[in-house]
Amino acid sequence: MTDPKEISARVRLEAHALTHALAQTDALEACTKLEAATLALPGWLRSVRRAVTDAPNTGLAGLWTILDRPAMKAERDDLTAAGVDLSKLQALDPTEARTAYAAALADTKRAGKEASVRSVRRALDAWEAAKTESERRDLVAYVLHELTRPEAEGDAPLADAWQAHLDRMAADEAGPEEVLRLDPKRGAWAEWFNSWLGTRAGLEPGQTFILGGAPEAGKTSLAALLAVDALAVGCPVLVWQLELSREETLEHLQAQRRDLDGWPTGAFWGRARAPLPKAWADLLTVPRQPAPEVEAVRDAMMTMTRKADRAARAGKSRHACKGLVVVDYAQLLTVTNPGPRNAGHEILATAASLLAKAAAESGACVLLLSQLNKLDQKDGSAAGTALAGADLARMAHRVALLQKANAEGKACGPGEKVAWERDKGEARLLTWTKARGVRYTNEGNRPKNPEVIWNGGKGRAMHGGEPARQDPMTYD
Repeated sequence: MTDPKEISARVRLEAHALTHALAQTDALEACTKLEAATLALPGWLRSVRRAVTDAPNTGLAGLWTILDRPAMKAERDDLTAAGVDLSKLQALDPTEARTAYAAALADTKRAGKEASVRSVRRALDAWEAAKTESERRDLVAYVLHELTRPEAEGDAPLADAWQAHLDRMAADEAGPEEVLRLDPKRGAWAEWFNSWLGTRAGLEPGQTFILGGAPEAGKTSLAALLAVDALAVGCPVLVWQLELSREETLEHLQAQRRDLDGWPTGAFWGRARAPLPKAWADLLTVPRQPAPEVEAVRDAMMTMTRKADRAARAGKSRHACKGLVVVDYAQLLTVTNPGPRNAGHEILATAASLLAKAAAESGACVLLLSQLNKLDQKDGSAAGTALAGADLARMAHRVALLQKANAEGKACGPGEKVAWERDKGEARLLTWTKARGVRYTNEGNRPKNPEVIWNGGKGRAMHGGEPARQDPMTYD
């Protein structure tokens, strides 16, 4: 839309549509829908929607307060150039405002629906020509997603998509509802851990994290720790447990709750005989018999993210990340039709790549737990990626290794004694081997690497060996 007259017309339409949105009983939902449909003034309407979120009674009189900010100069100029006088909007005919609101939504919906129909038609044509059941299954999953996704999702111009990304990344450190991270109150080690998770001290929506380790290294416990802290900030969690029972998985999650008395080193069965937090009923999914096929994981991920989309469209508060998917562990994944010539490492790489792409498209995060190569387990190597079975690291944003540590704070070699302290448990060495876009300090240095953490001994809780901060997290 480059014609100045067309832009001016759209500015007036959106300004008139906002008068209808603010007059509704649920002004926040109406403003949210209008923001998604805007073409000419996305920044202006985004600011209005945020103002309504903070102050639900915001009316037309409050619009000038929003527009009078220095950062909104471009929007003020657009309105003036289009002949919009905010002082006269209150006198606008309600019927005209309602018509403008419907037109603003309809224009974007129509364009998005037409693009969706074209895409579905091409997929159905491809289904007719598909030669394998796997291809047909992938196409059916795509058609289902295309028909149920939010209107006009992904159809915005690249410039608008880039600007939205810049807006999200404006702050050096994101809020707890924007990225996934460990609760900083777990101690300095948690802040160190978060600093390696991303440029804004956390995993951004759509990213993949791989945690490698030998058996008994503590991969499941550390994954449960991240999952518990994700649940605490309202992010849905799907645990695809291919080795342990559902009850054992819940034990790992309960062990990481620092709101229970005695955390982190108090005896597990002395403090974890508590009911699951009520909030987990809506947020946590642990299938009893999860299938090993990666397509089943992907389908469950898309179901979770579609549920998050529906909640957001209904005006409910939701985490920016549409879910955390934990797969324990990657080497047990298969694909529906691997083909007679595909080697095991190719199957594993394909499965991991499909999950990483699904996460990027859906806005969820994936945490893949992986075994180490046998040779690296034997030698206690903490260098390289050292992941078993395939080149998994290439499709991940973050890769870390978790290993047993000796008294010197290094990875244990063959037969070497693991460091142990009565009030901490066994020592573990956490080493980052890949970090795309690591956040640097003011001095320009990367965060310290690696770090010794502890498994809590009989408490089974991963911790940094230091007292936790006060004000414990609540989960209900």
